[in-house]
Amino acid sequence: MTTTSDAALAAFKDHLALMLGRSPHTVRSYVGVVEAFYAFLDSKGHSTSDLNLIDHRIIRAYLANLAKGHSKATMESRQAALKVFFSWLQEERKIVRSPMEKIANVKVTKGLPSYLNEDEVAKLVDAIPTMKQAKVSEPATNYTNARDHAIIATFYSTGMRVSELTALNWQDIDFKTAHLRVNYGKNGRDRILPIGEKANRRLWEYAKLYESKWRTEAKGVRPVFVSRNNQRITTR
Repeated sequence: MTTTSDAALAAFKDHLALMLGRSPHTVRSYVGVVEAFYAFLDSKGHSTSDLNLIDHRIIRAYLANLAKGHSKATMESRQAALKVFFSWLQEERKIVRSPMEKIANVKVTKGLPSYLNEDEVAKLVDAIPTMKQAKVSEPATNYTNARDHAIIATFYSTGMRVSELTALNWQDIDFKTAHLRVNYGKNGRDRILPIGEKANRRLWEYAKLYESKWRTEAKGVRPVFVSRNNQRITTR
């Protein structure tokens, strides 16, 4: 990559994170797509010093190259990332016109999503040792088991996204009304979600162990689900 393309990519990353509010995972994904596209350009001898030189024929050649070893779903997501990138370049007047305007969208036939039924979820939860099964001499295990139970129960009860679950803070949970608030969730909007009775109980049990382990109250902007090092867990 050239200094020009490096600067454009860095600015695009900031645009995704700061202006559009995309999640860290989405930012990494979009930036990775652009980096892979840059690598393709380098391999074909195309310069990235002037992004105006990238036209729809180059884009089509890149997509044709992708089609050899990737699914339509993968191609669709990468094409979408490039569309966002070039649209941003045009808005910033770094290019005159987006080469993606002449590229037809990849058509993907979407089937019904697979999901776990109630019995399968029950088996998943049962696979985690309960606090009664854990030894008293292993407080770390008790805490981890309680946390994992709370994660699965909350995830199943609310239907929230993984990124939303990992972003939860204690102030977002109302144990009395059995509701939680998702900040900047789907479509960038806050949402209030009901928590099932079992999930609410799991969260409460976990909160007590959280306070005991970290010697701090389960309240405020502290992350709900943390690692053994008291760091917010991630989606990966």
